[in-house]
Amino acid sequence: MPGEAFGHAAQRIIVDSLGEMRRGIEGTTTEARNWRPDATEMNSLAVPAVHAHSSTREWLCIAYGLALPERDRDSEFEAVAGSPDSLLQSIEAIGADCRTLLQRPANTEWSEPLPDASEPSNVSAAWALLHGVEHRREHLGQMSLTRQIWEQAAGR
Repeated sequence: MPGEAFGHAAQRIIVDSLGEMRRGIEGTTTEARNWRPDATEMNSLAVPAVHAHSSTREWLCIAYGLALPERDRDSEFEAVAGSPDSLLQSIEAIGADCRTLLQRPANTEWSEPLPDASEPSNVSAAWALLHGVEHRREHLGQMSLTRQIWEQAAGR
């Protein structure tokens, strides 16, 4: 598998999805960013934005064989957007980390199983990278649907 082309493709998808996520949040009120379609069972716009970025960063570190960033996964699902720009600033910071990770030299052996026993067996660096990308896109879709439901409920 061509490492450089593979890494560039992943980088393009992640950077594009950052822009899509930003557009999904821009122009919303604090209430809209924190609103949940079902007050307890579904996520607000803020939750998948925070979770997707943190998860992507972690999977990129796994794919490139780097130390895992500090992360409190449980708190990601309780994320609340404060000021109008706070959520955007948060995802921009983690997005910058992701872009930096993706600019690393592509000397990764993509097909070899990862040595970390805490990961599922036989997970390769390619799998970790692709999983990070697809997981991010999944949450972007959830955000889009949540915003559509909010706009419909608000009569917009």
